Amino acid sequence: MRYTICIRIQKNAAYAACGANIQAMVKQGIKDFSDILEDTAFINRQQDVSTGGSLRDFDPKILYIALFYAEDRDVFLKATHKYEFSELAYLAKGECQVEYGGTSFPLRQGEAVIYPPNVSHVEKPLDTNNIELYFMGFSNIDLSDFIGKREGDEANVIHTRKLAGTVTDLFREAMLELKNKLPFHPLILSNLGSLIILHLLRLSAPQQTKFISKDCRFVVDYIDRHFREEINLDTLAEKIYLSKHYLSHLFKEEMGVSPIKYLTQKRLEESKRLLRESDLPITKIAATVGYADPIYFSQFFKKQTGCSPNEYRSTEFTPPRDITT
Repeated sequence: MRYTICIRIQKNAAYAACGANIQAMVKQGIKDFSDILEDTAFINRQQDVSTGGSLRDFDPKILYIALFYAEDRDVFLKATHKYEFSELAYLAKGECQVEYGGTSFPLRQGEAVIYPPNVSHVEKPLDTNNIELYFMGFSNIDLSDFIGKREGDEANVIHTRKLAGTVTDLFREAMLELKNKLPFHPLILSNLGSLIILHLLRLSAPQQTKFISKDCRFVVDYIDRHFREEINLDTLAEKIYLSKHYLSHLFKEEMGVSPIKYLTQKRLEESKRLLRESDLPITKIAATVGYADPIYFSQFFKKQTGCSPNEYRSTEFTPPRDITT
């Protein structure tokens, strides 16, 4: 039999060879799990991967965790299926053949495969009596920017290498939680699922993955939009209801610079662009990037670049192209 989050799916001959019934079982498990999460006031965070490798607010929504059992053989060998969410299959032991997107390839021990939403796939264990194959459905996160592809495969495949034992232990712990259903088990299951995904991300993009909190993301976005206006640390702290000392510490820890340093860098880059690409007077450029005093702006610019705005313009200025000639 298969255990799924918040619902134990009993073996039933009517389910065999029917992909629609598999989806119905999964959907019921998702509904039951969502109900319990609502009862326990568990709030999902949001994830934004628009930077192509920066995890800003990481929070996948774990929909189910399940283990293949020998009794499920008929269901899995006959039912190609797809879901509206992403699914992860992880092979802890044994051999398995995967059919995905019109291709077929082996899934080896210690490997995980990521199926994106609405893509048909099926797993075919070669020996159902000697296999440990786990499944996890999740949403709220797109792993396509993070997970690399194994050469020759269409699917996103990851080898867990030295972390195979850790990932396997996390899945086994999840199955124990499903079986015992002790207090807070939905919350523990959600966190176990998130840990599994984080370990896979660490393997796939160890240098690129960087967590940026929601507060810091807000400050970055706010500065990017309002750097031309008068901004100070008090202004930023008030926007997110944090003390300015805590904000300064948090921002520097995550971004590598203080909020005010980030602001001045933004203004400096914009002033350089205007000096290169426009013939605006220095006073106008100073005001445009947030400096009311052009003398102060010139002093600031020279301190940062080693030359005055006029000197920078004389060496870097690119006249606008005349598209009429």
